[in-house]
Amino acid sequence: MCNVYQESKSLQCAFLIDVNAENLLNEIKPFELSNAIRLCTLRILTYFCDKFGWGTSNLRWGYKFYNSRAITHLYERHEFKEFKAEYFEEFELDICKRLEESFDKESQLQNIQHGDVRESSGQKPYPSKCLNCALTDLIHDFEWERPDITSPFKRSGRVSQTEDAKNRNSNFVFLFTWCPCSKKLMTSFCNRSIKSCDDFQNVVLPTALFKKFRGDCNISLLWVDTGLWWWKVGQGLLEVRVTIT
Repeated sequence: MCNVYQESKSLQCAFLIDVNAENLLNEIKPFELSNAIRLCTLRILTYFCDKFGWGTSNLRWGYKFYNSRAITHLYERHEFKEFKAEYFEEFELDICKRLEESFDKESQLQNIQHGDVRESSGQKPYPSKCLNCALTDLIHDFEWERPDITSPFKRSGRVSQTEDAKNRNSNFVFLFTWCPCSKKLMTSFCNRSIKSCDDFQNVVLPTALFKKFRGDCNISLLWVDTGLWWWKVGQGLLEVRVTIT
């Protein structure tokens, strides 16, 4: 049974992409951001293929958009797809459309606010709260554990926890949003005093959510910084700056 698990083990990754244009509107164009994200996503997917030598059927991926200054509480069922050109082309078109819509909407809001100082959209939720909700939704939006149809037994009652962890899918979430890189920015991001990286992680992934990520779904979270400072220094190249889990 152990051999069957090893043969069926696969890698799944989801890309959680922030479409908030509030801090980017006057600095870059939507196509510049979409190009950088598409390139980074393609590099990650091809890296997994080259690194592990698996076929496209063993690498499954998906994506979801969220806004770091808005909370939707909308569950959307997503399916992991194979790494094929047709699916990646759909992703490329989708991200271009989403970012263009977001930039256009933010531009209209800023024009309204500049024309009438009384116009206000109210207090926006803090980025940490929006991210926390998006990560929670992500758990339910994708099927992280693919059932083992070759085994008549439930894994939880037939193998040890060590064997279970070794034979489960390798799951990754790549978060694309700006990354606060100082205590001051972390405090602003979380709307509370942040004194250490552990404090920051506990806000982004509270205990209950962390258990779902690591214990239930075996997900590793990696943060890809889309902040302006990196655009100015790295000329639009994106970098994985933080590994949360």
